[in-house]
Amino acid sequence: MQQHSGQHILSAAFEQLFGYKTVSFHLGKETLTIDLVAENISAEEVEQAEKLANEVILENRPIICKWVSEDDLKQYSLRKELSVSDNIRLVIIPDFDYNGCGGTHPSSTSQVGALKILGWERQKKKVRVEFVCGNRVLRQLGQKHLVLQQLTAALNAPEQDMLDAVNRLLENRKSLEKSMEETKDLLLTYEAKEIVEKGGGKVISQVFQNRSIQELQKLARVLVLESEATTFLLVTENENKLQFVFARGKDAEGNMKALAAAALLLINGKGGGNESFAQGGGELLMQGDQFLTFLAEKLN
Repeated sequence: MQQHSGQHILSAAFEQLFGYKTVSFHLGKETLTIDLVAENISAEEVEQAEKLANEVILENRPIICKWVSEDDLKQYSLRKELSVSDNIRLVIIPDFDYNGCGGTHPSSTSQVGALKILGWERQKKKVRVEFVCGNRVLRQLGQKHLVLQQLTAALNAPEQDMLDAVNRLLENRKSLEKSMEETKDLLLTYEAKEIVEKGGGKVISQVFQNRSIQELQKLARVLVLESEATTFLLVTENENKLQFVFARGKDAEGNMKALAAAALLLINGKGGGNESFAQGGGELLMQGDQFLTFLAEKLN
């Protein structure tokens, strides 16, 4: 009853203040929503609607449920059109809201307790507003307060400084991620030098275990700069997948796109690229060494 009556009050507040009509309403286990016909709503509008709704609740206005005939409707300014023409039941908050409804309601607005808007988002040509009323306001407050207490202890910062503390953590994380990325790039450079030194020949191939295709792509780009006259065939076995990157230096021979097309047929895979750089992946239908042996012959 608290939630449903609160919906009547909030819908009427949005319509009276801004002309935003409510077209649907959903009552969930924890929160409820209304969908407003509006392109967008501002934080100021939300604050004003919430304020008016709570004023009506505190004024302890009566909530009157009344059966009327179709002829009686002329004396009421209904918030929305009725879907029935007989057995009409109106829920009335005098001088504020007149609405056809078959739901159960308390006898006065004060029994709604309070209303708090939790958030809103645009959905197509409507705006969905999420809120709670009555006892659920206290429950939401309790849950959020518990989370804030836990965060205060975890961040070692008082509630009013929590945003700054979180922002510092995020900045530190970005800095660490950048540093890690730079370190990985440096390691790839050393790995590329080692592969070239050990490999020799015009074609160098290698099988890896559980390395991402993105990492192989980075390694391949470093390799072709390290040895411009070499073609590199890199393969990784990832659980039930076989993935590859083929790349050739600017002075090397071979069509990587054509080679990838032949490779994909072996593993029921998908991929693409160009004559100098190609990648793809598919099923682990053979071991990486077998896969490379076939490709080396194909390339030759």
